[in-house]
Amino acid sequence: MDKAVDKALDLLTILADKMGTTVEQMYPYFVRQQLVDGMIALVVSLILCVGSGVMAHRLYRKALLQKSRAEHLWASVFVFMMLSAVLGVVAATEVPRLLNPHYYAIIDILKAVKP
Repeated sequence: MDKAVDKALDLLTILADKMGTTVEQMYPYFVRQQLVDGMIALVVSLILCVGSGVMAHRLYRKALLQKSRAEHLWASVFVFMMLSAVLGVVAATEVPRLLNPHYYAIIDILKAVKP
């Protein structure tokens, strides 16, 4: 583990030297990047959620107006279930990134160091 930490510090030092700043000034940018990545993922999933909800509602209304209700009704249920699955996956992967951005910033730095 010490080798990985030393490599990460060396990588950060090289990157800071190229940018003309210090490592202490760069670390907040890595943390902010985690917050931005998490927010982008949540906003995109929210947009998909609203779109899927509108589509499920339209399919449900279409099922009420037509004689073949079963097909459209099952389609709206399927869309709603897919929506729930997508939201569950996004919540499980992106909410922790927003709650603890320091941890994920360090993880990303260490992933860049590992060969």
